[in-house]
Amino acid sequence: MEYFGEMLFRSDLCNADVAMGDLLIHEGAPCIAQQHAAKVFNADKTYFVLNGTSSSNKVVLNALLTPGDLVLFDRNNHKSNHHGALLQAGATPVYLETARNPYGFIGGIDAHCFEESYLRELIAEVAPQRAKEARPFPPRCDSVRHLRRYDL
Repeated sequence: MEYFGEMLFRSDLCNADVAMGDLLIHEGAPCIAQQHAAKVFNADKTYFVLNGTSSSNKVVLNALLTPGDLVLFDRNNHKSNHHGALLQAGATPVYLETARNPYGFIGGIDAHCFEESYLRELIAEVAPQRAKEARPFPPRCDSVRHLRRYDL
């Protein structure tokens, strides 16, 4: 019981110790680490998100998507993707068919789902006018699609 009270507040050092630097204003040790990570990844800048994968997913999706953008979406996505892409960014989902094995377990996305004619059929269901566009998906998302190749 003695821990509660003033001692409880003294144990929370997250970014209260100036000597440790501050992630929120990017100074000190966190700044040096972010600069080093940017150099390693050959990026202009790198920011750390310490809130976990859910927050990171939301940051990326909000950076890439704007209201009305079409986004290819697996119904089995983590809920943070639903929150980030659909609720926060306001994108319109084009749901892809998810494969299931004989036991009913969800697997990957069937290959036919990535054929242009099939994608255009799906787009026509949610945004008929966009299905006729040469590039119905935003060009800024091309880099994400290309990065996916390295995850296979």
